[in-house]
Amino acid sequence: MPAKTSKVVVIAGTNKGLFIFTAGRGRTRWNMSGPHLKGQEVFHAVLDVRTGRMLAAGNSEIYGPEISHSDDFGETWAESKEEPRFAGKGKSVAKLARLWHIEPGRQGEKGVIYAGGEPACLFRSEDDG
Repeated sequence: MPAKTSKVVVIAGTNKGLFIFTAGRGRTRWNMSGPHLKGQEVFHAVLDVRTGRMLAAGNSEIYGPEISHSDDFGETWAESKEEPRFAGKGKSVAKLARLWHIEPGRQGEKGVIYAGGEPACLFRSEDDG
């Protein structure tokens, strides 16, 4: 379980990447870092309170949909070893166009991450994404 922080955190996905805003509890002064994940449209990002890991659902014009994570509060980012995709082979298999949402599982679901995309779908990972 990550240590409790006295920071207020806002993670903002944009079509230019991801920005992280932090402030003290009084919210009188904000600090910004980013853009992270440059070149990706980030439709959703979240801090997994179970582990302290940041997760981002990004979409690259070149590489397609990607799930990225940071274990050091945005200093460095890594992509998942395997991206979400539909089962099957051949031209008749639907292609994932975009990732829209990423969500950690419930407190008792160790390692579970959910990702929603287009066409309408829901992926479930059991290895932290």
